[in-house]
Amino acid sequence: MYRIEIEKYHPINEQEIKEPILVTGAAGFIGRRLVKRLLSEGKQVKAFDVMACPESLQDEPNLTWYKGDISKRDDVKQAVTNSGSIFHLAALVGDWGQAALHQKITVEGTHTLFEVALAASAKPRIVLASSIVVYGDQINGERCYEGMPHGWFFGPYGKSKQTQETIAHQFIQQGLDIRMVRPANVYGAGSKPWVDDVCVELRKGMPVLISGGNYNAGLVHVDNVIEILMLASKSGQARGQ
Repeated sequence: MYRIEIEKYHPINEQEIKEPILVTGAAGFIGRRLVKRLLSEGKQVKAFDVMACPESLQDEPNLTWYKGDISKRDDVKQAVTNSGSIFHLAALVGDWGQAALHQKITVEGTHTLFEVALAASAKPRIVLASSIVVYGDQINGERCYEGMPHGWFFGPYGKSKQTQETIAHQFIQQGLDIRMVRPANVYGAGSKPWVDDVCVELRKGMPVLISGGNYNAGLVHVDNVIEILMLASKSGQARGQ
């Protein structure tokens, strides 16, 4: 069972999210929803992804789309320039793919982004989307809380997310304003593993029930994740946490 504890949020020292707002991994499941949420609030958004801008967003007047590779410095620099805030979601998700690919995209891409942000004349505020996988083998064994050290990781995804957080702490020490959020298993309309794939199995008449359907899958709705990401960017308490 997932038992993750976070400190109670107290909305003090709340600030506006600095614009323009850069979202990396903007074509992903969470990224698309975050971009739409920011646009719905009238924010100036810069979206960065290796994929081209989706047709549904091409006519948005407050959106600038940057098609690029997170591991390429020139691509990242173009997107980061003049950004007031960054939501860093770009990563290779799941344990599929070679370890080298996780290293290139999630680890080296994060390092490149933070390095470019640190060199900017006006350093942006950054929210890093990490994952509860950083708790590793501690997840099913004990109560997890924000301040506990990383556990023994499972697979290249877990290792890359742990390394990503280690890099973040290094840049925090150098003066970069980074806040980290650790989502669990994110579901909602458009979620491949937690909605689409499950529906395929249900249509086959082959539902899979773990522990008789009583197991805690650690699910969190995508809109709630977006709410936490935005609160992390606004709250002065979240800096360096």
